[in-house]
Amino acid sequence: MDEIYEVRYKGLRISKYKANPKGEESYELLLLVSITGPEYRVRHGLDVGAPFGRVKQVLGAPSAEKPGNLQYENPESNTTVEFQETGGKISRIEWTFQPD
Repeated sequence: MDEIYEVRYKGLRISKYKANPKGEESYELLLLVSITGPEYRVRHGLDVGAPFGRVKQVLGAPSAEKPGNLQYENPESNTTVEFQETGGKISRIEWTFQPD
């Protein structure tokens, strides 16, 4: 039976999928990483608490944009990263991984 596991720490949530195919070895796939705490560092200074305007300065134009939300998609890896804003600062960074 396949399973989904979620691990939560203060300011961090990680979800993974564990496949258990019959007659084969099990394997795990990362589904989601969500950061809401400034103690978790992100490349290029795009940490929670950094100015929200920095996201576009570093990553350029987003794939999708709504007020307080920037989304960047990578179709080659089926990965999306979303930045959320509260009070002009990055308040959440969430990577979503879509298994094939």
